[in-house]
Amino acid sequence: MADDQNHTDTQQVDPNGDNAHVDWEAKYNEMKQHSREWERKAKANKDAADELAALKEAQMSEQEKLQQQLADAIARADALQAEKDKKQWVSEVSTETGVPSDLLELISASDRDDLMSKAEKLADKYSTKEQPTVPVVLGDGKHAEIKQTGSAKDDFAQFMKNAFN
Repeated sequence: MADDQNHTDTQQVDPNGDNAHVDWEAKYNEMKQHSREWERKAKANKDAADELAALKEAQMSEQEKLQQQLADAIARADALQAEKDKKQWVSEVSTETGVPSDLLELISASDRDDLMSKAEKLADKYSTKEQPTVPVVLGDGKHAEIKQTGSAKDDFAQFMKNAFN
């Protein structure tokens, strides 16, 4: 019975009712061979492209090489300046809105105003600014306790006296 199931798996049933035997292993091997052929062509093209790049670089004049190096240096300098500007924006916006700077560093923004608008949206949830608190009145609860002592030793003695009496 297992042989019958395997046999029916290798047959393809045509919607029109024609049964045709399909050799799936042969199709797989054919596709695999086709794939390997394209891999070989891609490797050959990669090698040829690398050779062409090396040849073009060798043919470049000294001035062209220097221009290329200058363009690379300018691109690196621009990237560093953009990073420096973003750090400055993050610091300023964090101070103004109270949103932690490590959270603002994760936000992508094109300029300071864009970062500020995004930080203002986050300020309600993630602000670290101090919330106003109610002053605590010590002593009898009606008047603030005024300390008359001046040394740490006297303050500790007074604390111990109040704590255990």
